[in-house]
Amino acid sequence: MRNRWCYSVAAIADSQLIWIEESGHVPHFDQPQVVANHLLSFMQHVEH
Repeated sequence: MRNRWCYSVAAIADSQLIWIEESGHVPHFDQPQVVANHLLSFMQHVEH
């Protein structure tokens, strides 16, 4: 499954795949702080 996602992400310019361990289909509920940290990091690198 991971290989399929890696292939899809590679096809999108400037994309990034974050795989959150010990999380199911709702990572924002399972690992809210981890998701929040990744979102904040992403937003800091977005050009306005």
